[in-house]
Amino acid sequence: MDELIQILEDSLSPSEIIEILKSFDEDKLRDYGIKNDICVNCGGDLILHRWEESRPEFWGFPCREEMCEIICVECGEIY
Repeated sequence: MDELIQILEDSLSPSEIIEILKSFDEDKLRDYGIKNDICVNCGGDLILHRWEESRPEFWGFPCREEMCEIICVECGEIY
């Protein structure tokens, strides 16, 4: 599968490769889409969404945790 992707990258754009690979292994397709910031569902751009969440106190001090997720701008799919 990796060899196929390398061959396709020589002549096609990442969006075209996504369309061709849709009938192949979904995990590899998803990984390729994330690597190239393209949603495998709609072909939209992926962005990294970050936020902080409050956590219980840690040794008497307030605690916050940074969270993040990859989201498609077009369809809202979360990766």
